[in-house]
Amino acid sequence: MDIAALLLWMFTVAAGLYLLTAGKPARAPSAEDARPQAEPAAAGVPAAAAAAYAAGTGKPPPITHTRITTRPDQHPLLEFMHPALGVIGLGCWIAFVVTRFGTFAWLAFGVIVVTIGAGLSWAASNAIAARRHAGTAQPHYPARLILLHGSAAAVTLALAIVTALTAGRA
Repeated sequence: MDIAALLLWMFTVAAGLYLLTAGKPARAPSAEDARPQAEPAAAGVPAAAAAAYAAGTGKPPPITHTRITTRPDQHPLLEFMHPALGVIGLGCWIAFVVTRFGTFAWLAFGVIVVTIGAGLSWAASNAIAARRHAGTAQPHYPARLILLHGSAAAVTLALAIVTALTAGRA
């Protein structure tokens, strides 16, 4: 049963990776998307400041500060956390299959529960964003792939709990 859960978990990961490549989060097009892309600066330092430093004034060129912000529709933590936790859980399950140490099974079960929670939060935030920007939203994730990925994750969770319970008794 543990090998079946492992194979199903790998299928879930593959379906998730395919889902990531097949769709994009539902977001309204921003003003930055509409603007033509400018050529990137060669060195990131204004030429006058670099010339003044090179001329021997002794002052270093100013440091450029980049400010990173996200729009309310974006959830980069969820977009990173769900796949990362899935891979961590898969690693714990592989460790259980190799060692038959029950703690790895319970650890993998805990990680999959948190992973499913993060995935449901991500799907809900995408659905809210798609509803908010119904006419202007960019394409989102295909519903059939979300259903396939979620169903495989639910069956993986069921197999993981049954296997963890039986591993604790052995």
